[in-house]
Amino acid sequence: MRLSDYIDPYIGSVGHLLTATQPITALPHGMSRVLPSFTPGTKDYYVADSIVGIEAGVFTIMPENSDGGFASRFDHDLEVCRAYGGSVWLENCACTAEYTATAHGGLVRFTFDESGTHRILLRADTAVIVEGNTVTGTGGYMRGRGFGVCIPSESFTSEPASGTVTTKRGEIHWKGTVITFFGSSIEIPFGISFVSAQSAAVSLEKEVSGKTLDELKESVASAWDALLGHFSVEGEERRKKIFYTGLYRVFLRQVCISENGEYYSGFDKSVHRDEGRGFYCNDGVWDTHRGAHPLQALIEPQVHADILESFLRQFDQSGWLQDFPYPNGGVPCMLGTHTTTLFANALAHGIPFDCERAWKAVRYAHFEGSLLPWYIGPETPFDRCYREKGFCPAIHPDAPETIPEVHPFERRQAVSVTLEQAYDDYCAAKLADRAGAKEDAETLRRWCQNYRNLFDPSIGFMAPRDENGEFIRPYDPKKAHAQGGRDYFAECNGWVYTMEVRHDVAGLIELFGGKENFSRRMDAIFSEQPDGPVYHWLSLFPDSTGLIGQFCMGNEPAFHIPYMYNFCGEPWKTQKILHDICRVWFSPHPLGICGDEDGGAMSAWYVFTAMGFYPFCVGSGTYVIGSPQFDSVSVALGNGRTFTVRADGVSEGKKYIASARLNGKALERSWFTADELLAGGVLELEMSARPVKTWAADKDCVPPSMY
Repeated sequence: MRLSDYIDPYIGSVGHLLTATQPITALPHGMSRVLPSFTPGTKDYYVADSIVGIEAGVFTIMPENSDGGFASRFDHDLEVCRAYGGSVWLENCACTAEYTATAHGGLVRFTFDESGTHRILLRADTAVIVEGNTVTGTGGYMRGRGFGVCIPSESFTSEPASGTVTTKRGEIHWKGTVITFFGSSIEIPFGISFVSAQSAAVSLEKEVSGKTLDELKESVASAWDALLGHFSVEGEERRKKIFYTGLYRVFLRQVCISENGEYYSGFDKSVHRDEGRGFYCNDGVWDTHRGAHPLQALIEPQVHADILESFLRQFDQSGWLQDFPYPNGGVPCMLGTHTTTLFANALAHGIPFDCERAWKAVRYAHFEGSLLPWYIGPETPFDRCYREKGFCPAIHPDAPETIPEVHPFERRQAVSVTLEQAYDDYCAAKLADRAGAKEDAETLRRWCQNYRNLFDPSIGFMAPRDENGEFIRPYDPKKAHAQGGRDYFAECNGWVYTMEVRHDVAGLIELFGGKENFSRRMDAIFSEQPDGPVYHWLSLFPDSTGLIGQFCMGNEPAFHIPYMYNFCGEPWKTQKILHDICRVWFSPHPLGICGDEDGGAMSAWYVFTAMGFYPFCVGSGTYVIGSPQFDSVSVALGNGRTFTVRADGVSEGKKYIASARLNGKALERSWFTADELLAGGVLELEMSARPVKTWAADKDCVPPSMY
């Protein structure tokens, strides 16, 4: 069985509450993505009742059905869906659709049960033009405006078409053409571009023309096999399927939009030469900085270097260090300056980048740009309070908003912004040190302690403060305070966000009064129940799926929490809860991802956790040991070395670590450094069926890099 056949793109395609995954065929980091297009408005793709086309860049392509429409019922038992290509029998059209992708194009083929006259609709958002045997389309694609060119394999006539569909994004008016041909089969090779129709035509000729569907599928499968081949796994087959599908989700992003030596930048609305380095975008760093980027950096450091260079180009072109870059430019979304963490992580892993340009971009974001969520712009009173008083100011319940830049729905999220920005400042201080900006580094090290200013010892939680420094009353860290807690938090509540101190866990434990108190709080996180019915709770916190007590596996701010038992000398509790989470909330089925995938963020958590370690504090150069899901995982690192985790018997119920050895030497700590990982070698874990409370339980539980 080839590795790419472990990938099941339908895992997670039924959402637990919000966004489901899509069954995408694409190359790793590929610009072209081909997939079935389901009934408009469908949110859970696996249980869709019909297919309305094959999405192929700006085009959606669909045969006419027996009723004269362009939709068909389908049956998953008569479908093959892989990362490298798919096929599905379209019941109402009496034909089989097959498809695959290349870097900037792909191929769609329809084979009908009977030979005769058949009609195919090619539609796009903006326009479809037929000239001779060439069809050109324009429209929205991957949050940008794209061009598509296709040349059907059979002679055809055409007639214009148009219509309107209602989707979850509202009404979409489309243009199209219906081509009519005689025969039993037709292939529609296509190219896509963000630069021009001419560039799309060049990609079509270079990547698709003259190649068979099987040849193209084999090329994509081989690319995935090569990437997945960095990981050699021994263990349960069902877990391998989750693991390799997780890697597929991680390496779909970021997307390289360089084409034919150039790229279109939505950040200055211009076309640039790519200078031999790919230009990457289509990302949400609030989500992906926690695991997806660190995983990519280990496996493909040169690609990651190009990703970092892309962030710097985006800054040069827009004046902002982007956190949510897309082909049409930067999107004001979520909170924090988390792109900073990627540069700090690169420092810790020896990945080269232009430090002078990076520091210029990072400094502006941390010292001059606004920290308001869902906003890109200059400093406001909200930001001055953080930089001068050490916390972001909240407003009292029902008080009018006084800062016009605050998003009317997303609100201030003042506690979350303070806590996440303190971590980002910790990472920024590392860049300031490398750039020789000593005074700025000292300021950032002071700011990274701002989390302390929100801890209310009278209740033992992080709490909002007004601009005068008074704690907001009334305040309940469990309650909503607007949907998703948005008055004070980002999508989670005070139970989760009180633990958002990844860079100084020792300081957080100190605020709790010591390890015993901290351990009791950790226990409570996994046992404290929502108030009232769960359906009411989830209507208030729709992102907080995958619940275990107040812990929500379904949203990013909680990802690091299970690992925090390590820092109070109780790693066996981390080991138990990780296995519970993986067993309950991850499976090789359409419901197999318990929250929003968010571009590989949740899958990256699973991949790291299944291997047995996690980048708890990205940028610190430290990995925390959990409890592996496999007997053995070997990782071929991008530097040519291999790192192996062996945990014999773990998949048969032995989840507790009795002892550990790193390269033959006893390891009495529950963490290791990036340098130790990059040097390669073997981490051997002796596993036990019962908790072993002596391993890694000494007083020096917190890595010195995380202070």
